Amino acid sequence: MRTGAVTAVALALLGVAAPVVARAGGAGGAGGAGGAARAVTAVTAERDVRACLVTPGGAGQGSRVLAATAGGLTLVSASGVKVATYTERDGLPGTLLTAVLEDGAGGWWIGGEAGLARVKLGPSGKLEVAARVAAPMVRALARHGDEVVVGLWGGGVQRLREVSGAWRLEAVALSGAPALLARAATLRVTALLSHGGMLWVASAGDGLWSVGTGDVARAGSGAAADAGALARVAVGGEMVWALAVHEGALWVGGLEGLWKVATGERVATVDVRALAVMEGRLWAGTFGDGVMKLDGRKLMTSTSASAMRFVAALGAGCAGGPDGLWSKHAGGWRVVELGALGSGDVAAVVSEGPRVWIGSFDQGLYVLEGGRLRALRDPALDARVNALAVEPGRAGAAARLWVGTVRGLAVIEADGRVRRIGTGDGLPAADVHALAALRAGGVVVGTAKGAARVTLVGDGIEVAPIGLKQGLEIDAVWAVAEGALGELWLGTSRGLYRVEQRAGRTKVKWQRLAVGSGHLVDDWVTALAVDGPRVLVGSYAHGVVRLEKTSTSTSTSTSTSTSTSTSTSTSTSTSTATRTSPWVGVPLGGPPHVNFGGLTIRGDRLYVASMEGLHTLDLGAAGPPPWVQRQGGLGLDVTGVAFSQGVLWIAGRRGLVGAAL
Repeated sequence: MRTGAVTAVALALLGVAAPVVARAGGAGGAGGAGGAARAVTAVTAERDVRACLVTPGGAGQGSRVLAATAGGLTLVSASGVKVATYTERDGLPGTLLTAVLEDGAGGWWIGGEAGLARVKLGPSGKLEVAARVAAPMVRALARHGDEVVVGLWGGGVQRLREVSGAWRLEAVALSGAPALLARAATLRVTALLSHGGMLWVASAGDGLWSVGTGDVARAGSGAAADAGALARVAVGGEMVWALAVHEGALWVGGLEGLWKVATGERVATVDVRALAVMEGRLWAGTFGDGVMKLDGRKLMTSTSASAMRFVAALGAGCAGGPDGLWSKHAGGWRVVELGALGSGDVAAVVSEGPRVWIGSFDQGLYVLEGGRLRALRDPALDARVNALAVEPGRAGAAARLWVGTVRGLAVIEADGRVRRIGTGDGLPAADVHALAALRAGGVVVGTAKGAARVTLVGDGIEVAPIGLKQGLEIDAVWAVAEGALGELWLGTSRGLYRVEQRAGRTKVKWQRLAVGSGHLVDDWVTALAVDGPRVLVGSYAHGVVRLEKTSTSTSTSTSTSTSTSTSTSTSTSTSTATRTSPWVGVPLGGPPHVNFGGLTIRGDRLYVASMEGLHTLDLGAAGPPPWVQRQGGLGLDVTGVAFSQGVLWIAGRRGLVGAAL
């Protein structure tokens, strides 16, 4: 018996709990393939702003702010109120968006992780998509003469052309040394600007470049003057993030500071991530120092809001970054209330009555309840969540939430108390990969160095490790489940282990099921789902296998017994024999790459969260497995599902979508 640290700190709410905007089904319905669209709710990382601009409003309206975010395209009214957020479900090129440019006809070009889209707002507020262009990650858009040029992350610069009514990307014609041309084609472009008749290209890792004929002396670049010439500009350092023209001169912001290109003068050494001209002055968004403005030959701090520290986007009247969006007005900067979700990379999702708990891969834990999303923070909770499990309450007690992170395990009581369990409490390793609630109370935990049963006894914590000390040839445990008879199932990269603990947990009996024993088609087990006699096994690269109990097969199994006395001595005996196995593996196919924790059974239906999307299977159907690819999530990489009050919640690497069942 070990005692874990208990904190009495209530879970703090970060920021204002913003209402979640519900939208009708967009480009993809929430039902099965070919089904009618259903009402959905999208919860995305719109708090993470990548680009913004102030654009004129409609008839009788003031200017509006348009923000490209990690959670879609967000429209904000002149009064600073969020109007709507649009995602890939509305026809955008992905949900992670990085660039926005007015198209000159009342609409915009939007760049993102999957290319570009030309859009405008219809009279009812619906996003109308006029064109789509597939491309790698778009990081920058600019108008150069009569053309729209596109900066790609790792793909250099291309231009948009309309041919026979269809838009496409074409390479920019260049001249120059072969070595320069090869490097230009793979530039990680961060910003584009047309100035002095030339196109200026900022890159991450390869500095500043100029393309074309222009007023070279005025720009001070030293660039060659022949048509279409390409030149490297020796100013701004290797990591350049932003470009702007102020008082006729080109300014460059980067990791090493702020530079005036015409003179080669560096006027600041802060990390400048964005530049814009407002009120006749040059403004800079920085990494860690907020928004600053140029005063003579110095950058001066302009903002007092402590939250406005990391700025990645700056427009003539707006600023944004990983902590949200701000709009500029006569009295200063005004925060815009966006959603609370700071990361769209949702690693785990579970439900408990009306609550939906959301664990993100890098920004901690959130709870969605009553249409409102809250961020939960506590010193005992690491921000990198891998797994969640709800332990139902017994005898009138409230449920507990277990949280597995890369730095240990935590349990949250109904009153907000957080207990933290780590290696000092007997946990085999701090990196928790998987969790499953046990019917008798507590959880089984899969870690980087074996598994363990963890239970709470009063104010104490009891940890019973299961792994190498018990003779199991396993290291990392990626999936865990409890069987119908109380046995434990442990999924590893070396196969599946069925473990029974007896006689006060001093004896362990186990069996290994693997490719070699004929039970699996892939030894790397990533997910498990057990429902009565059903045992479903998800794998890293070969879909799903169903284990059926029978008495007609044989396999090699190993049993180990370990006894520990009250003294410090421990004896272990291991025997290996070939005997009849009660299990047969039946391959079911399905999506090949099942994500960790990606199997869920509800009734007779199996839900499989995979890198190829969400698939379902009717376990009661006769004949070949009738797999259905279910639409409705954001992107193909789906990490899990949860059910709450008639809503199916689909989690993935771009956020969460709820669709009525």
